[in-house]
Amino acid sequence: VLYYMELGNVMMKALQSLRWSYIFTVVSMLASSVCSEEIAQDLEEFWQQQVKTSRFVGKGEITIAYVKVVHPNPKGVVVLVGGRTESYLKYQAFIYELYQRGYSLYSADHRGQGLSQRLLEDPLKGHVVNFSDYVEDLQQFLAAIVIPEAGKGLYMVTHSLGGAVGLLALEKNPDVFKAAILSAPMLEANLGLPAGCGIVSFVNVFCNQCSTPRNDYKNINEA
Repeated sequence: VLYYMELGNVMMKALQSLRWSYIFTVVSMLASSVCSEEIAQDLEEFWQQQVKTSRFVGKGEITIAYVKVVHPNPKGVVVLVGGRTESYLKYQAFIYELYQRGYSLYSADHRGQGLSQRLLEDPLKGHVVNFSDYVEDLQQFLAAIVIPEAGKGLYMVTHSLGGAVGLLALEKNPDVFKAAILSAPMLEANLGLPAGCGIVSFVNVFCNQCSTPRNDYKNINEA
């Protein structure tokens, strides 16, 4: 908990090295990512023809799944860092919208979730040995795959857990990204341990499942 409470300070350092832009564009794309049946067919064809998936070996010999979509004449390159229990498959419509607007995209599933290798026998139970493993996987993804193919001056879009991972990566690589957007980042105000625990307890009174992952997936791909 104390580790996460320091993320506020990390965020301030990261913001000092970034130029923020394209926020309204991204919000617009997120809103338009809700698929109609008509768009769903286009999305399926796009995923089959334009999207490339692969894997790399991260820290501790854990296999990390990733996706990339390379636009022939990109306006820019987006690195998407998803949230807890998520896969890049959740963002298919968003990736499609980015491509239609002229952007390339790279995204990797965090270890222990999505299409990446699990760390426990139970494939539905998320786990990571150290939170920094997420950050090291992202750094390796950038250094070994994204930057050699797309260069620097990238854009980062994150959600939830990905916000914390992304900020820590930004602190270590301030020259790689041109701008970043954090959607509901997993950050805690540095109010001191008693205050932080008190807020969590208060929220749990009204929503005791807010921080509980689902366990009713039909199969491993849905998980």
